[in-house]
Amino acid sequence: DHLNITLFGKVQGVFLRRTIKHQAHRLGIHGFVRNEADSTVYIEAEGDTNALEQFSIWLKQGAGEGDYDIVDVLIEDGNVKNFEEFEIQE
Repeated sequence: DHLNITLFGKVQGVFLRRTIKHQAHRLGIHGFVRNEADSTVYIEAEGDTNALEQFSIWLKQGAGEGDYDIVDVLIEDGNVKNFEEFEIQE
């Protein structure tokens, strides 16, 4: 399965991408996370249905502890791209 995820709120410059990468590794999810010009954070995530569901719930609950403030999460189905790892894109 593949999800395209956009995070809105205070989500840039607060180490959120690193936290997301750690959680993706923990769940066996591949893909990437990057900051966008419109101050959102964009994620493409691939993995099994259960792992992606856990990842989505974790994001919607605010992604654990941190100085960031996720106020909205947009999740859309996407096409599988067969990522081999999860990385932070610049």
